Amino acid sequence: INRSPPKHMTDEQTVFNIKSAALKGNAQAQYRMGLIFQYAKYGVKQDIHEAVRFYMLAAGSGHVKAQVNIGMLYEQGLGVEQSDAIAVRYYTRASDNGDAKALFNLGMCYKNGKGVAQNDEEAVRLFKESASKGNTNAKFVLGVIYAKGKRVQQDANEAISFYNAAAKEGDSKAMCNLGVLYEGGMPGVPRNDVLAVKFFQKAIEN
Repeated sequence: INRSPPKHMTDEQTVFNIKSAALKGNAQAQYRMGLIFQYAKYGVKQDIHEAVRFYMLAAGSGHVKAQVNIGMLYEQGLGVEQSDAIAVRYYTRASDNGDAKALFNLGMCYKNGKGVAQNDEEAVRLFKESASKGNTNAKFVLGVIYAKGKRVQQDANEAISFYNAAAKEGDSKAMCNLGVLYEGGMPGVPRNDVLAVKFFQKAIEN
């Protein structure tokens, strides 16, 4: 259930074994079946409703990644009736267990007022917690927030720190934004064309 299937096993056998475990109540197998149906893996025809069914089973057993995926399906209205409020409920459950992606997604909900009252302070708190757990998107968004200074006090050093953290993980948007920041300069950071070109080139390479 937790590892790649043996090379001698056919796709049909793999799905049969995972589904058997899922129907016996194994939460990880239920989550795997959700992925299989959502992304049409192992030769299985895509079926978003079956994906929802298995994710729901896993989420009900406390499977954090299944809770995140269900939240995303509700947010997008895929296989279920669109509901930001229900998405927030699932993101909150998963974020309470420290899931970095759930923390980021919940932060975006607070940032944009989707399914919950808009709250910049809570959004930034969630982004920082997500970033501390390695979420690259959270690092990039925090870079944008501190560079623009619309939701927090503008802070060039914080912006550069978060952009650099995301850039080190291969985020080309962060590289490009660092180039823009150094090209134009901002309070606390003088213009630096050499660094601007360096980051633009890195963004192109990525």
